[in-house]
Amino acid sequence: MKNQEKIDEIANRLKRGSLDDPDAEWKAAMSLGEVKDDNEKRKAINALEEVLIAGNSHALTRVHAVESLGKLGDPKVIPIIINALNDPYRLVRAYAAASLAMLRDQSALEALLVALKNDEFYGTRAEAAKSIANLTPADKNIKKRIIEELEKQNRLEKKLGRVGCERVISEIDRALKTLLKDEVL
Repeated sequence: MKNQEKIDEIANRLKRGSLDDPDAEWKAAMSLGEVKDDNEKRKAINALEEVLIAGNSHALTRVHAVESLGKLGDPKVIPIIINALNDPYRLVRAYAAASLAMLRDQSALEALLVALKNDEFYGTRAEAAKSIANLTPADKNIKKRIIEELEKQNRLEKKLGRVGCERVISEIDRALKTLLKDEVL
């Protein structure tokens, strides 16, 4: 983010765009994800949340808003990002799955498992598998259940042979390898 630009100006551009730049909104969403100052982060998070909650901004703006929320690292935004897993635009859903891993909060595991099982877009399913691996639970019972769910989904992906299933299977295999490392179940 440019030092001379104030957070309020960027947040305003996120909400209202610019007559001079048709890409101003998504560029603003990306810029807000780079905020480092703790005092300014809250303003950035509020602006990004507003865009996602309103749901009427361009899909690319929503993609970068959900990505930026993950980068900002505040676990309070988890419900907003989980809600973005239901966005009508597939890339928003995929970026939401990836953003949940950035927040390192295991409360997102269930939502990620649902996305892995149910999302029609292979990119979302692959990112969900990758994120699940990054949120490895310490609890052995939860870990065992997640491994079982991943194995089940792996078999289903192979059986259905949907578009992009190779990527999903690859991410599930990586997740299983991570979860099974040093584990005796």
